[in-house]
Amino acid sequence: MTVIGLTGGIASGKSTAAAWLKEFGAFVIDADRLGHRVYEPGTPGFEGVVNEFGHDIVAADGTINRQLLGGKVFGRPDQMKRLTDIVWPEIRRLAREEVTEQKRRDRKGHIVLEAAVLVEANWFDLVDEVWVVTVEPDVARARLMARNGLTEAQAQSRIDSQLTNKERSLHAYAKIDNSGTLDDFRQKVEREWKKLLKRTGTEPAPAPRAAKPPASVATRSATATKAAPAAKPATKSAAAKPASTSVAKPAAKAAANPAAKATKPAAKAAAKPAAKATKPVAKAASKATKPAAKAVAKPAVKVAKAAKPAAKATKVTKTAAKPAVKAARPAARRAGGR
Repeated sequence: MTVIGLTGGIASGKSTAAAWLKEFGAFVIDADRLGHRVYEPGTPGFEGVVNEFGHDIVAADGTINRQLLGGKVFGRPDQMKRLTDIVWPEIRRLAREEVTEQKRRDRKGHIVLEAAVLVEANWFDLVDEVWVVTVEPDVARARLMARNGLTEAQAQSRIDSQLTNKERSLHAYAKIDNSGTLDDFRQKVEREWKKLLKRTGTEPAPAPRAAKPPASVATRSATATKAAPAAKPATKSAAAKPASTSVAKPAAKAAANPAAKATKPAAKAAAKPAAKATKPVAKAASKATKPAAKAVAKPAVKVAKAAKPAAKATKVTKTAAKPAVKAARPAARRAGGR
């Protein structure tokens, strides 16, 4: 775990850098937020400030009127020192408590203590490294005028009341310039963060790659994929459809109608496939029997032709027999007369 002391002058962009470091994974402690806690009613800091600067700085709601207090100390170094001698030790105490608590919660994570007065208050024992955010004075002045609505003289006065970039940079482990664009500033902050992770051995482990299946598994998978289309026609068999429709529907009717009626649809359903199946066989049989029929019919015709003379001979015999019959009839009549 590393505790970074992040500091910089007014309008340098240290709060923006702290927000990015939090995004990257750091736990951020804001010293300015701790300073507000020092002024809360009932705290040692509140009692010390009120006793030092008078009860007139207490507002109607019981809190310290920061604007009124600022009017008493701003531009007066001796009065400012009286105030900081009360407030800074209290901020330091709260910061140490938060650092200790966070170390207890997470021993591997990194902590950032953002403090504008880190160097002035000599809080170096609270941190492992000091990162200083710098900005050119003319850029800081322009930002103050645009952000806070100050005149050029007011903005310059605030800049002059603080340490210079050079004085802060003497204590810097890492120096980050913010005189350019916001994108450039973010890249610089992220670069320093990655350096920290690398030198402390706390870089996140790379995401594991998906393991490739063994060659045998891949071959089986490919074979199964290719063979799958061949199995589809079996599910759409033409023979299965008549069975499911022609059998299921008559079965439903058979439950309500007599047994004789129930058998008719089944007989028809069975007869249709049978009839369809026998048609090709009948056609084939008829084609096969045609030559045989022709072969048998031709000798029969020849025999019939041969039988015609015999029939004619029979007719002659009948013709010859007729006179004999006629001749026999008178003889019979004569014999009867006797």
